[in-house]
Amino acid sequence: MGLIGNNTLVYKGCVILSHSHPKRSSDDKPIFYNTKIGNNCFIGINSIIQLGITIGDGSVVTKNIPKGSFAAGNPAVVIKTIACGFFGKLKSN
Repeated sequence: MGLIGNNTLVYKGCVILSHSHPKRSSDDKPIFYNTKIGNNCFIGINSIIQLGITIGDGSVVTKNIPKGSFAAGNPAVVIKTIACGFFGKLKSN
């Protein structure tokens, strides 16, 4: 299950994923992931936090991340550019 720490700000349009509806356990229940956001974090407008991600205490993205980019780290840096479609699903070539 998901957890959001104390004094963390989550702005409008954010999506925080904690389960995968299409993936099912052997007893046909959705599979849940431990998505966690620490204390004193700032999650900006329209951010997407993927399944099972942990964002540590005091984390912040300090600059703009270009469209279609994959960023990680603290502070976050662009690792690579990806072609995404609807809801971040990777486009096939």
